Amino acid sequence: MLNVEKKLHNKICIDLNFGDDCINPFDEMDHNLWVKIEHLGRYLFAADYLRQFKLNCIADIACGVGYGLAELDKSADLVIGVDGNTGSIQFWQKYSNSQ
Repeated sequence: MLNVEKKLHNKICIDLNFGDDCINPFDEMDHNLWVKIEHLGRYLFAADYLRQFKLNCIADIACGVGYGLAELDKSADLVIGVDGNTGSIQFWQKYSNSQ
């Protein structure tokens, strides 16, 4: 368990499942291409808009599996992804280490 999880274990549910709201563009079984494109488009827009501010840090709250972090990384020195679903974070860690 992560440090934060240990402290909050009995206080809140830290392993949330948001079902259809979670988009995983790497899921080959999900054939809803338009939803994937719409979500990625939001990250492309945000990264392009934020680039002008030359930010030190960007936080993506509720980042899901973290696919947008790579786009946001082009707009700041540091990008932090936060999500309540530990499975999503673990997926991104495995995926990003394999790239």
